[in-house]
Amino acid sequence: MQKTVPKAVAMALKALSQGKASEGQQKLSLDYILFDLARLREPSFEAGEKPLQSAHNEGRRFVGLMIAGAIEAKPAAMTRSKPSRTREAKSDD
Repeated sequence: MQKTVPKAVAMALKALSQGKASEGQQKLSLDYILFDLARLREPSFEAGEKPLQSAHNEGRRFVGLMIAGAIEAKPAAMTRSKPSRTREAKSDD
């Protein structure tokens, strides 16, 4: 099932993959990935579908949710830990 990609989207995705996408191309690419490919706005289950189709749809949405979650995540705080002091056990010898 090959879906036709609009020319502007194709160019934006190509620029994104090369690290040369403008701000608008980045947004267009991400919207296409999340909402057209991962279909985040659509339900995973539709009555009358083959059972495996719902599982496929949920897998597709899962990828989109992981990307969206990574976008919303706050970077982990950088902490500098002090080296732990270790003591050697004293032997009874």
